[in-house]
Amino acid sequence: MFDEYLEHTNSPDALGGLGRASAVPAPYEGWEQGAYADVASPLPAPSASPPIFDLSLVQFTPPAPLLHLAASSNVLFILLTTSTLLRIDLAHADTITPIEIPSTTASLPPDTRVFPDPTARHVLVCTPQGENYYIFESSKKARALGRLPRGTVVESVAWNRPPSPSSSTSTGPILLGTRQGTILEVVLSPSSSSGPGADVFRRVGGGAEERYVRQVFALPEPQSVSGLRLQILDGARSAAAVIATTSTRVYTFVGALGRTDGEGGGAFESLFTPYAGEVPPKFLELPGELSYSEVHFWTPPRMTTSAPPSPPKAMAWLTGPGIYHSTLVFPPAAPAPSPDTALLHSAALLPYPASPSPVSPSTLLTTPPLHIALTQHHFLLLYSDRLRAIRALDDRVVWEETLGTDADEGELVRGMAVDEVAGTVWLWGERGIWELAVRDEERDVWSVMLERRMFEDALKFAKTPAQRDLIHSSQADDYFAQGRFLQASQSYASAASSASFEHVALRFVDAGEMDALRWYVSARLERTRKGDLTQRMMLATWLLEIYLSKCNDLEDAIASASGAGGDGGGGGVDDLRTELAIVEDDLRGFLEGYKANLDKGTVYDLIASHGRTDVLLHFAELVGDYAKVAEHWVMEEEWERAIGVVNRQSSLDLYYRFASVLLRNAPDATVASWMRQPLLDPRRLIPAVLNLQHRPSPTSSTSSDSASASAAAIRYLHWSINSQATPSSDSPTVHNALVSLLASASDEPALLRYLSLETPPPRADLDYALRLCADRGMVNACVQIYGRMGRWEESVDLALERGDLELAKMFADKPEGDEALRKKLWLKIARVLVQDKKDIKSAMRFLEASDLLKVEDILPFFPSFAVVDDFKDEICAALERYAERIRDLKSEMDDATRSADHVRRDIDALRQRFVVVEPGEKCRLSGRPLAGSQFYVFPSGYAYTVEALIEKVTSYAPPHVLRRIIHLQNEIARETNSPLPDRRAFASSVLLPPTTTNNHGTSTAGRLAQAGDRLRELILPDALAGIITAPRSSEKRGIAVPSNAKRVERLKAELDEILAASDPLCDAVVAELDRPFVQDGEGGDEDGWAI
Repeated sequence: MFDEYLEHTNSPDALGGLGRASAVPAPYEGWEQGAYADVASPLPAPSASPPIFDLSLVQFTPPAPLLHLAASSNVLFILLTTSTLLRIDLAHADTITPIEIPSTTASLPPDTRVFPDPTARHVLVCTPQGENYYIFESSKKARALGRLPRGTVVESVAWNRPPSPSSSTSTGPILLGTRQGTILEVVLSPSSSSGPGADVFRRVGGGAEERYVRQVFALPEPQSVSGLRLQILDGARSAAAVIATTSTRVYTFVGALGRTDGEGGGAFESLFTPYAGEVPPKFLELPGELSYSEVHFWTPPRMTTSAPPSPPKAMAWLTGPGIYHSTLVFPPAAPAPSPDTALLHSAALLPYPASPSPVSPSTLLTTPPLHIALTQHHFLLLYSDRLRAIRALDDRVVWEETLGTDADEGELVRGMAVDEVAGTVWLWGERGIWELAVRDEERDVWSVMLERRMFEDALKFAKTPAQRDLIHSSQADDYFAQGRFLQASQSYASAASSASFEHVALRFVDAGEMDALRWYVSARLERTRKGDLTQRMMLATWLLEIYLSKCNDLEDAIASASGAGGDGGGGGVDDLRTELAIVEDDLRGFLEGYKANLDKGTVYDLIASHGRTDVLLHFAELVGDYAKVAEHWVMEEEWERAIGVVNRQSSLDLYYRFASVLLRNAPDATVASWMRQPLLDPRRLIPAVLNLQHRPSPTSSTSSDSASASAAAIRYLHWSINSQATPSSDSPTVHNALVSLLASASDEPALLRYLSLETPPPRADLDYALRLCADRGMVNACVQIYGRMGRWEESVDLALERGDLELAKMFADKPEGDEALRKKLWLKIARVLVQDKKDIKSAMRFLEASDLLKVEDILPFFPSFAVVDDFKDEICAALERYAERIRDLKSEMDDATRSADHVRRDIDALRQRFVVVEPGEKCRLSGRPLAGSQFYVFPSGYAYTVEALIEKVTSYAPPHVLRRIIHLQNEIARETNSPLPDRRAFASSVLLPPTTTNNHGTSTAGRLAQAGDRLRELILPDALAGIITAPRSSEKRGIAVPSNAKRVERLKAELDEILAASDPLCDAVVAELDRPFVQDGEGGDEDGWAI
């Protein structure tokens, strides 16, 4: 506001005498120690913070002397002696709107006053001669109010905020307080019948339109109504409250509002009617000689512009004895409030502070101020030469500013105005305007409340952690002094930085208040930073000690009370037990919340020293130390609980650790627990299982318990083998353990079932199983094991030793694919039957059951004195079988002879076979005539020239055939001394043995692979055809046959067999299925194949 025009009083260029007259420094409103302060007491030293109040001169020179100044909604109304009202909207301070006041005199009288409404749209200008003028919004000229009673001097106005102030042009029903002690209800509105709106009024008797004027109340003792306030109690405007003040009395009125008439008035008659009859008005009287008075209200600022206005919260009334102030509490509109409802609460009278006498500064005088103002926490007192600020909380003068007194130079301040809506304070004189800036008014409220021990209220106004710590610390000291130790511990915990932990803890220890100490340590632990690990661990450990001691003390108290009471009943014991249960619950909650801040080993020792086993187990489970819990229950021989602990956790190590002891003492539950954990490795449980064979259960009195444990272990191993398809369950260790348990239990049927279900290869160590079974005389199992090992002779021998012929027969048939061994095994059985049992008839029946043995096989086993009659039929049958076999062999030999004769005849016939070739027939491959050249004819009827056949065969023959053809070609040429081209050297290099290597380490096999595609180039069809077609013998011509002629004939015959082995048009189709259509080196018309 007017920021560009402000000039602070401590500036050397400040206008007027304001800055020069400030000889007394402004006292700082800090945390003073005294109850009151006055000008005679030394002021506290100012702090580095700026003062709350700062009075600055506004750089504005009015065109004429000021008569009055008022402010509302950030708009200033400046009344000049020239009958002009200046309207300045501080949002647009550069625009000043002058409004003419049509006064009947040349100038307005000195005591003329301006009353703007809260919206700054309606303004009343009232003179002490009873001339009253009304201005609406931005009117250029005021209009006189002609309908007011003659001589009515308006001293105060109670504006009524309309429901829609922006859209309504009427003031609505308002109240006027007069010098005659009456209260008038008036409705004002500008004319809308002519002219450009608000500047033209409907004329009623030559003035503005007073749509309604009526007196609604007259004070019992006629006095000037210096202050008036109206407050509507609800949005429906059904009830209202009115506060009226004179120089000695304050009246309050509460009641329902009536319906307005056609002119908009009559609303307040029903409110004041009860007070005109039997019910006297409610008032408070403060006698005094002060001839003037005023009242001010403080309203909380609106949080947003759209929020409805708040009702006033406080009131300050200027009276002769002092400033009467109170808080305001308005009743709800429904139900209808009673006429005697009190509005003023927590009222108090503030005596005026003493000031030094102008004549004798050492003399203190109590002088009433000229004007007062009210802020949220201070009273502002305006004197002729100074401005004071008194803090409402402690009635202390916290700020004072000396003012100029030279009226000729415009330094004299005549009045003070408060903008209740904007919260600004303005001072004015004849030639100047000052603004009182209020900054951070709540800054030191907390310290005053702290002095007055209003700790909760002080916390509301504390803004820094240091302030809150100091408040909490002082509150804690106060609680401690009162013996309220739990509350003290809470406050001490909140004052972490200002209250020493050691000091507070020792105070509680000295006082013996361990409960309060427990609460304090717990609260401090909560507030300790998580990064302070050492501090948190120490606090948590100490708190645990306090909890444990408290539990022990309560148990001792319960024991003592129970012993004194005999039967242990009584309310005191019940209370102690309830308290113990609460403390134990708190202890468990503490352990759950702060287990990370406790050292496990220290906590174990501490809890054990107090004998709190239940707490120890609870903490061990919280930190995941299930081994500790399981170990405890094992020591207590609580096997089911131990198994439950092992089941509740996820670590497999505990299963292995306690497997032995739990399996011995609770086998069924232990095995059930193992089966519920599929991740267990059965191999790591084998030591516990095998331990059953050597250590009986320490708590069992009979062997049945050990047998039960073994049965449970066998059940688990069976389940692991059959239900778990894991490498660990298939381990030989697991199977060996099962065999060992079955053998130890002498459960041969179960062992036989296991062996019968085992599929090869066996997973158990059969040698180990055999040794166990042999030691325990389990012959059947040994026989089965020998059979599993493939040792059939031992199986049969052992079965025969036992005399179990059926078992021996079963295993005698086991060897598959080895008829000799089977026969040998059957002979062993026969030997036993014949030689040992001498049972010829059984031997004969045995002979019938076997398809391997004949009677002649077992004849050597018969004794020399055996009678043939016993097995005559068998011998005859055997002889008949032999004769039949001989006949079959002779028939087979005759058939073979006949087949050989047929083959010889077919070969002779093939030599005489011929094919007729037509004279004009051509080669199927080259198309050349066959006449005049050597050619081959195949059974298919196709004929080929020698050259075409060689070329075709070599085109699809595999490499080894090609190499053989090249070899035969070279050998025949060498034997016949036929010349070949130089490519034979390359052929010889290609045909080198594959183990030869060159100088660079490249093997001949690699070279053959590189030269594989050139093998066909080494075959010379023409030369080869010449070799083949050369005469096979020269003897017919009488030429001597060379010595190597036979070898040459053999080579040619072999070459002829290779070339004429099959019809090339038949074999080539199959051989060339994977041959590409376009060969390497052929024409590059690949695009012709594109689709």
